[in-house]
Amino acid sequence: MRFERGFSRTRARLVGAVLVALILAAGVAAWSAHGGAQKPLTIGRGYEHDAGTVGDRIVAASLLKTAGIKATIKVLGSPQNTVVALKRGDIELGAPGLNPALQAMQQGGNFKIVLVTGAGPELVLVADGLGSAAALKGKKVGISPWDESKVFAEIVTARAGVKKGDVKYQAVDESTNRAIALVGGRLDAAVLEYVDYVRIKEKYPSVKLISRAADVLPLTARMLLVNEDYAQTQRERLQTIISNMIKGYEHLYTPAGRREWIAYAKKTSLKGEPDSLVEQVYGFYRGINMWPRRTSYPSKARWDASMRFRVAHKLLEGSAPSYDRAFDLSFWKNAAKGG
Repeated sequence: MRFERGFSRTRARLVGAVLVALILAAGVAAWSAHGGAQKPLTIGRGYEHDAGTVGDRIVAASLLKTAGIKATIKVLGSPQNTVVALKRGDIELGAPGLNPALQAMQQGGNFKIVLVTGAGPELVLVADGLGSAAALKGKKVGISPWDESKVFAEIVTARAGVKKGDVKYQAVDESTNRAIALVGGRLDAAVLEYVDYVRIKEKYPSVKLISRAADVLPLTARMLLVNEDYAQTQRERLQTIISNMIKGYEHLYTPAGRREWIAYAKKTSLKGEPDSLVEQVYGFYRGINMWPRRTSYPSKARWDASMRFRVAHKLLEGSAPSYDRAFDLSFWKNAAKGG
């Protein structure tokens, strides 16, 4: 009986070990299918993080839970560095900005846009003590030397009947610096990122919102760019990434996503800011449909209009990339179907 009991214990241990092994194997298989066996993902950015990228960072972090992929967003210092890193294969996805991406395509770069991640730039034209664009005649307006802010201001003032030469434009790097110059009296108006407008509005009620770029500029979007060869050879992995990123972006529109965005922003880009300001910035982003949804990919008509606009206003030289040349929307459309 002692032998039988000993044998039973031994057999029980063996059976238990086999069951544990089977459970672990099943878990590993499921994790592998989930994407856990895949290599980490590196997304390259051409610009520093700000409030506008809070959603991007939340979504990237969520890929570990939703797809088993550890994602890192790496700031590469410039749009050009991002394009080079993408070409060399140092990163899988790149966010150089729309114009640098278009210029890279014009120069023969083998790239495709696979996802529009933001409605940016989230620019606004504001003025101190002036209530309309018409009042900017003869005034000094601060703009960025790098983006579409001058074109934005020119269109708004032209629509108000102000001639192009009647406004004095001054290039000032960084939105925060333009905000400081505005409230310090060195500028009469400025094109700012929305968060900087909210910051100064709290202390300087005389600062008025004149116009939003989202209402004026067509498709001034941020996007994710991939090397076309990578998109063809890594379709399954890229589909997993894009599908789960879109789910993450859509989550930001929900009450739970709102809480998550506000909590993350208060720990990072908006640290130390009043709760009311953080909530207002979130509300602005949500209101302009900042983040992509499953079926929010740009239409050909909208793309063509945007390219005509960019060429007409000399934001882009030469012929613009066509819709089919610029995009591979198959991953986005598959995600819309549940893929």
